[in-house]
Amino acid sequence: MYGPATTIKTVEHLVNIPIHYYVLLNMGGLEKMINAVHGITVTPPLTFHYEQANVVKGKAIHLNGASALAYSRMRDADPLGDYGRQARQRQIIKALVLKEASLLSLTRYQTVLTSIQSNLQTNLTFQDLVWLRTKYGHTSLHIDSQTLQGQPDIIDGIDYQIAPLATIRKLSADLRRSLGLTPTPTFQTDALEPAGF
Repeated sequence: MYGPATTIKTVEHLVNIPIHYYVLLNMGGLEKMINAVHGITVTPPLTFHYEQANVVKGKAIHLNGASALAYSRMRDADPLGDYGRQARQRQIIKALVLKEASLLSLTRYQTVLTSIQSNLQTNLTFQDLVWLRTKYGHTSLHIDSQTLQGQPDIIDGIDYQIAPLATIRKLSADLRRSLGLTPTPTFQTDALEPAGF
């Protein structure tokens, strides 16, 4: 009923773009993958202590899997709350992609993927992943991410984030442009009232 297929359909409908592939990595898999590449280095945007993460704003720190997981989970001490946590999670993933790209050996790449196999769900084959790494590995420094940010609301006792329609339209246009698609002049809003996610 839910899962990747429903998520893909929802996002495709919300921002009017096609999504052909997905990768779902649970947090245990992230920890194993970071350990498999012998840790990552990040520069924290704020100072905090949470579980195994003791970080100082602006001071680069090398994190193993457990400390990276703690770093990516903390949200209560972040003035941006969950959005700050999401930004740090993207920072962890980017650092991991950069570290992985430095592993030139295909055998080493296969070892990393094998280490997380039980924590990874994707519709890409191993050959697809190798092709992507070969074709786009050099572009890992140019990761562009977009965030759809809304305002918190509670509807029928359930927490939602309500995104302004103008924000959704802009995100759709930006994504379609980056994919080489024509931005749509009209935007379907039947499923966006309210635009909660």
